[in-house]
Amino acid sequence: MVTLILLALAVAGAYLVSLRVHPYRKCRSCGTSGRHESRDGKKYGNCWRCRDRTLTRFGVRWLMRGLHSEIQAKRHGRFH
Repeated sequence: MVTLILLALAVAGAYLVSLRVHPYRKCRSCGTSGRHESRDGKKYGNCWRCRDRTLTRFGVRWLMRGLHSEIQAKRHGRFH
């Protein structure tokens, strides 16, 4: 029983570390390029799903509120 609890704590800790290291996710539609291609490949335009926003992973908003607010204010990232 104790090993199961320790294993659960280790998995939760690893998930939090992975959120801190990689808080962003790719857009399913455009792959985070911000551009969307039509099915026949003839038309291009702005992505309708992400609308050129920064997309974050599921747990960032609820588990890391400070990091999420920095991302939304565009103060987090490689060039900030």
